[in-house]
Parts: sequence; structure tokens; C-alpha cells
Amino acid sequence: FQGHPRGALSVSFSPKGQLLATAGADGIARLWNLNGQLLQEFKGHKDAVRSVSFSPNEQFLATASEDMTARLWNLKGQQLVLFKEHQQMLRSVSFSPADGQRLATASEDGTARLWNLKGQQLALAKGHSGGVMSMSFSPNGQRLVTGGYDGTVRLWNLKGEPLKKKLNTYQNHVMDVRFSPDGQRLATAGKDSTVRLWNLNGQQLAEFKGYTGRVWSLSFSPDGQHLATAGDGDMVRLLPVEGLDELLSRSCDWVRDYLKYNQQVSDSDRHLCDGIGTQK
Repeated sequence: FQGHPRGALSVSFSPKGQLLATAGADGIARLWNLNGQLLQEFKGHKDAVRSVSFSPNEQFLATASEDMTARLWNLKGQQLVLFKEHQQMLRSVSFSPADGQRLATASEDGTARLWNLKGQQLALAKGHSGGVMSMSFSPNGQRLVTGGYDGTVRLWNLKGEPLKKKLNTYQNHVMDVRFSPDGQRLATAGKDSTVRLWNLNGQQLAEFKGYTGRVWSLSFSPDGQHLATAGDGDMVRLLPVEGLDELLSRSCDWVRDYLKYNQQVSDSDRHLCDGIGTQK
């Protein structure tokens, strides 16, 4: 796929897998078929396009740019809506997976925002102490997860209200964060060259090391059994992640009484295994 003179910064498959959209550093998004034929160009941004997302019905394409705007297009390349409340460059844009009637955007201004397709802001999620690097909808479209420069991951409802305490996942940037297909786990990629897997209570299930630089991108397999990662140095890995929830469940069953009755355990740690496993 040759067509971005200054390089492509992001890529997205259409839901049916027959089309590919790319985000260009030249400020242009492009639409391709799988034979590498250029079908359409989306021109309007004044700076690099950072992220592209297809609507679930494949009728629309959303783009997010360093020019502080997101834009909604039809697949003929016509701009339909401009989203322009962010105060700094955008990092990510995504359609809600359930109905495609909402867009979420993440920005270096420290916020994630939820919009309808008319360009009206529905919610503002604000809590990170730095820019928001990444964002993802839950599979049912009812929650958002964000990862930031501040090393934290946060869960939100669609009103922009935090759902749980923040996950202090890294000492530095969270480069990407993704829900598992069942919506019960989170995968995070860090600037510290690690990938980590969590449950929604904030317990770390696994840590994967051995990367030579930053890990930029994550993607779960449709069955949730594997995690694909991409990082510096052209390193792409496929990680097995099946069975980790069961391992955590058994571990919690072993230590549950200790957490409950040992007076040396802090109040916050006493509830680490709440809702995990089955006490015997």
C-alpha cells in the first residue's frame, strides 16, 4: 500500500474486512481495497491524521488529527461533521461498537470526549494529569477505558463518570489499552517495554517483558486467547493469554482467609480478591 509520502500513522480494517483505512502524516486519510488499490482520499485536516475508525455499518469513517479536530466522512470522501472542542492534538477516535451512533475521542489535553454523529458533545471524561494516549470502548459499548501520559488507566461510563479507582499501571506513558472481547480483562502497553494484563478490579494477571523499546499497539484475537503486540524495532509478537483468569481465581481462593483475618493486612488490600473465585 503505497500512497502516504510522509508515512502512515494508523491503520484500521472495515468491520467486514474488505476495506482498509490509513491515517497519513501528510494530513490525508486514505481508503484501500485489499489488493492495495487506492479507492478514496479524505482531505481536510491541517496536520497529521493520528487515528481512523470505521462505523459498524461501514457507511462512515472517522478521523482524528494533530490539528485538534476529529472529522466524520462518508466513504466518498465528503466531510459531514467537524468535532472541535479539544484544546490539543488528538490521539485516538473510535465508534461505539454496539450501534455506531456515538464517537469517542482522546486528546493530549487530558480528556476523552463522547459525541453524537451531529457533532454535539455528550460527555467529558477528565481525570488524567497528562495527555490521553489511548482509548477503547468495551465490547458492549457501555464503558470507555483510557490510558495516559501519567501512567494510569481509567474506566468511565458514558456520562464521563469514573467507574473505579484508577489503575496505577506504569511509571510512565500508557501507549495503548484494549478490552478483551468478553469485556472482562484489559491489556496495556507501556513506554517501559512491557505489556500487562489486568482484570477490571485492578489485579494484574500477567506481565510480558523482553521488548527492546516502547510497545505501541495491542490487539486481542477474536476469541480472546491471544494478544498481538507491535513495538519499536519492527517487533511484532503473539502472546498466549488464555487461562490467566482461572489462575488468579485459584490464587485468590488460597489466600482469601489470610486477607480477611490477618491483622497485618491493610484495609485496601483486604478486598483485593472481592468478586474473584469461589470461596470453599
